[in-house]
Amino acid sequence: MVERQNNMTALLLTNPTFVGVRDENGFRDYRMPFMRTIHLPTNQPSIHPSICAWLEVVHTLLTRNLEFEDRLEALVYSAVYLKWINTGQIPCFEDGGHHRPNRHAEISRRIFGDLERMTHGKNASSKVILVARKIHPCLPSFKSEFTASVPLTRIRDIAHRNDIPHDLKQEIKHTIQNKLHRNAGPEDLVATEAMLSRITKIPGQYSQAFIEQFKIFHTELKDFFNAGSLAELLDSIKESLDSQCSEALNLFLECKRVLKHLNNMNRRRQNVYRRQEQRERDNEHWGE
Repeated sequence: MVERQNNMTALLLTNPTFVGVRDENGFRDYRMPFMRTIHLPTNQPSIHPSICAWLEVVHTLLTRNLEFEDRLEALVYSAVYLKWINTGQIPCFEDGGHHRPNRHAEISRRIFGDLERMTHGKNASSKVILVARKIHPCLPSFKSEFTASVPLTRIRDIAHRNDIPHDLKQEIKHTIQNKLHRNAGPEDLVATEAMLSRITKIPGQYSQAFIEQFKIFHTELKDFFNAGSLAELLDSIKESLDSQCSEALNLFLECKRVLKHLNNMNRRRQNVYRRQEQRERDNEHWGE
């Protein structure tokens, strides 16, 4: 058991690989580290699949009739791989497919259903429930706006605005809009954040209306990839809460805001003390 834990720790610190080979029956074997071979159809992802293909793999794993130990193992490695994808440890690439973000949302909803059946069954253990909860934050959102036939259309409207230069329009269209609607992935969130940083770097360079719309799109994309902060996630469900829960949420957010303010004040105070101590040391040095 100790050896297994040490191996797992070493694996987390290295670049993970996902090996695929084709057998005589037309199936491709995907071997996860320390996991028995799992047969998947040949149309499943290659060495560097897209996030949509990874979600298909996880869904296939979880829908099999696995015994308890196999089920727990499948959950553990699904959680690990999804976490690696979300943090960029496993790169996602376009694999030739063409799936709008609603495809991701639909697979995510199916995985969520699989997890619900596993965790609410009579044989569900605390281990299964714990690991399933680790998977939930790694799944794309399947809100109604993301399961629509053409989701995340705001970026299309942004790319056709008349108050931004033509070159910027084309860049947004080809690097974000087309890529997102062709094969969405976490890399699109990175590209959007880079673009937002760029267009807000010099105040007044671009119209405020354009910047506001791009910020809204950035928030929507974070929501889709479940990349929002705790405060943003709580704020998004605020309208669905009753008055008592809403009051509790407001109190929590206010306490969180006050705590953040106090922490900032403490950091500033510590910086002042450090600078003062440094000046005193400098004065003693030069006084000698």
